[in-house]
Amino acid sequence: MAKLSAAEIAKKTQALYAPKDKNKDIIATGANLKRPTKEEDFVLAPENHPWRTLTGLMGLPYDIIVQIAGSPDAGKSTVAGEFMAWAQKQGLYVILWDTEKKFDAVRFEKHFGGKADEINIVATTIIRSGAGAVFKYINTILEVDKGAKILVVHDSVGGSVSRARAERDLDDEKNAQPGSEAVENSDYMRHIVAYFDKYQGQVAYLLINQMTMKIGPMPGKSRSGGEKISFHSSLIIEMTRVQDVTKTIKGVKVKTGIISRAKIAKNHLSQTENSVHEMRVSVDAKGWHFVSGEESDEET
Repeated sequence: MAKLSAAEIAKKTQALYAPKDKNKDIIATGANLKRPTKEEDFVLAPENHPWRTLTGLMGLPYDIIVQIAGSPDAGKSTVAGEFMAWAQKQGLYVILWDTEKKFDAVRFEKHFGGKADEINIVATTIIRSGAGAVFKYINTILEVDKGAKILVVHDSVGGSVSRARAERDLDDEKNAQPGSEAVENSDYMRHIVAYFDKYQGQVAYLLINQMTMKIGPMPGKSRSGGEKISFHSSLIIEMTRVQDVTKTIKGVKVKTGIISRAKIAKNHLSQTENSVHEMRVSVDAKGWHFVSGEESDEET
């Protein structure tokens, strides 16, 4: 039988550090490792929002990368916009890395109730440039407001390109740099994790990603940007649009929204033996909603 408990070992090991050495804080026991369970651990979603049912979480947790990947027009950016507006209402700073330049300020303010002029934007497709700008924003905020909480949204990580690709000519066959995005995204992910460690409980990170068809004999789709993005993501949701929602106005059929399938591809945050694997959500200009009985459940 062991002569020392884990707590006693931790206490004695901490005593080996100088009193002001912050490195002693990395010494702990399993009891000190806690998952997000309290309201203060999250950028909160409303209690009646589908996000809570789908993920089993109160919102977006701090110190954790959440990824939403999927096909075009599946509702990924919609829930990102909702979270940015909710974050502002909860007193957070919001940073948006908009690689696709599709942020809709009118929709953000009219339907989500956010303030577009209070978002700090990073407008580039280049991975290293954009990531550097995001981290400079975080440093600037926390140097002045040390207790600040920040939500970072990257829309989309799959739409970002490496510097090597951005600086070469399309017909330059000698400098193709295969996999360069994956290499730079891997470095980017490690920097995010390092910032979580440096600013614990202060930064929430939401990555929007794309799904593409696999090339080769194995059918199916894969998430863009390299495996390290998925490796470092503790929660991954895959979105697929399955149906348009329409109605007829004065003899003309108009699209009012979509029905999407939200599938949990990875969930390391669940606190239960059974967690939601898949559900459908209704998406329109105002955000995500539960699918009502009036909406068809047939795929098109």
